[in-house]
Amino acid sequence: MRPTVLVVDDSPIIRELLQLALHEAGFSVVEAEDGEAATALLQRQAPQVIVSDLSMPRMDGLALLDHLRSQPTHSRIPVLMLTVETQPEARAAARSHGASAFLNKPCRAPDLVSAVVRLCEQHGIAVPAPRQAAA
Repeated sequence: MRPTVLVVDDSPIIRELLQLALHEAGFSVVEAEDGEAATALLQRQAPQVIVSDLSMPRMDGLALLDHLRSQPTHSRIPVLMLTVETQPEARAAARSHGASAFLNKPCRAPDLVSAVVRLCEQHGIAVPAPRQAAA
């Protein structure tokens, strides 16, 4: 069984790029356009890892982290925060809300996959074998 990653970003293009990179690395991927959509999805499905943008309209990454950490069934899901914020205060705030790791946007696909694989390894989640291209 492939681990599932929930990708949360308000940009459809970014979500698609993240989804493609993670899918090619062997992960199953579900998507949400913001924190509100992610919390609704979490009522039906529990991913092993979450990759979320920090800045989003309606419900941002900090509010999503607060929601996750308040739910016993989701409090231990590792969260990789994507951010264009270079301010140490933004990262400190996200860390205090429960972010597991950070990656600057824009990011390269190999960097994203490496960060997600590291989170999986740190949390005892089986890492999938990369998908093979069709011949």
